[in-house]
Amino acid sequence: HLDIYPVGLPNIHRIRRMKPHSLAGCVPVRLTQEERVLQKLLVSALDVSEYTNKVDGSGGYTRQRAITENLYDLYQIMLGLNVNSSKDKGRKMLQKAFEEDRSAKGVMRKCDQWIASIFEIGRRYKRMNPDMMRSEYGKLISLMQDAVQHKTDLTMEINIPVKTVKEVLAHHGLLAVLDDENIAAASTPLEKMDKEELEAAVKNKEQLIKTIAEKYSSGDKEKFEVAELCIRSLDDGNCFLRDNAASLGKMIALLKEYFHPETGSRVNGKYGDISIYSARGGSMLSHSHRSHYYYVLESLTLWRCIMSDIFTLWSVAEEDMLDPSRPYRMRNTGQGTHRLKSAPKTAAAMRSHIANAQKLMGGQWVGSQIVHLGDDDVPNALVFIDKYTQVPRIINPIIKVIEAIDTISELPGQQAYLERKFGSAEDCKVAILQDFFKHAFDGSGDDGGSCIDGRLTSAWNWCSRLHKKPYYHTFLLGGFQGFDGQW
Repeated sequence: HLDIYPVGLPNIHRIRRMKPHSLAGCVPVRLTQEERVLQKLLVSALDVSEYTNKVDGSGGYTRQRAITENLYDLYQIMLGLNVNSSKDKGRKMLQKAFEEDRSAKGVMRKCDQWIASIFEIGRRYKRMNPDMMRSEYGKLISLMQDAVQHKTDLTMEINIPVKTVKEVLAHHGLLAVLDDENIAAASTPLEKMDKEELEAAVKNKEQLIKTIAEKYSSGDKEKFEVAELCIRSLDDGNCFLRDNAASLGKMIALLKEYFHPETGSRVNGKYGDISIYSARGGSMLSHSHRSHYYYVLESLTLWRCIMSDIFTLWSVAEEDMLDPSRPYRMRNTGQGTHRLKSAPKTAAAMRSHIANAQKLMGGQWVGSQIVHLGDDDVPNALVFIDKYTQVPRIINPIIKVIEAIDTISELPGQQAYLERKFGSAEDCKVAILQDFFKHAFDGSGDDGGSCIDGRLTSAWNWCSRLHKKPYYHTFLLGGFQGFDGQW
């Protein structure tokens, strides 16, 4: 474990691994093979649907009619694709519904449980794969929002809770799995090691998973499969949280390794200042070196707290979006037309994380603690969760390039290039980190405030200007392709 915390502050805020019961209550269950087919069906239907374009561009009675018509069209596509993919199973479901209600919309209402289960599969998949279903997920939440809020001919219950590990284990009487003495070892991601050691560790872990599943299934094949699936889902959740939080931990470690709150950079005895001044270099804020050091540290610490609890935040964000008691309204926010909707549960969760981050910072806080939610800056919880799931896509490429610079310097001709351009490989790292810490947290791309949302906006603004930086070619040499998750 790295000592990644600021000089003079107590080393009390290491992000601890969640206990199995706590983690199981928020981690989604991995999709089965059958559910993966249905997830692809949903993506295909949403891909051809023009729901948000047609509905959000209408108003009044026309809007109500547009909602009904476009829900009807989407349900038709989904049911048709299901008949084509599952053949007899899909056909029999429609025949049974038709026998009970011979109207087209009546048939769809009779298939409400199937439709709700497909939507749940899509939402569950998205939580574990934030880089997937980017446009389709927004469309899905928007149509579900309309379906639960507006009374139409197709009104039915399509909002069911996302299946979590704990819920599925409880349903099958397998909660004792979470109390097993080996569950932590079976659901803990493997660390980097030699190939032979890794192969042996993977084999041992696989055997441990099967041993636990057999122990509590009592020879029941279905229970064995459920237990195994849930243990693997816990492992997925731990891997997801570790990878997302670890990148922020590494960035905090780099901040402390290469900079000091009082003396700046500690490389080659050079002073690396990260102070910023309003209207200089695109900055919208003014901070002394010391103040900005802690401003960057508190921002990274907050992001790390958020990413370590992203499953819970995703759950409350969906609850806020799909709460029919708080209707949304269409508004031009200056960033296009959005659905403006309050998000009290998400805001409360964010305030809790800010308080936790402040505690981890020893009680001190440099920037604003204002959380924008349900306003022009962050119009709804969907925009909020989308912004924060992109944090690893900002941080990971920078970490990879910093780690690759030493290797780059060993390539023919590249050491001379780094020395000529920056002075040395270490000076190149300092140049990148100094610029990132200064201008990814300078209030640019925002209204000049240091609010919680503005910090992430500034970081994305820095990303958009990377191609103009003097070290851009070093990024390309390090394998950089973009901040969209592709390498």
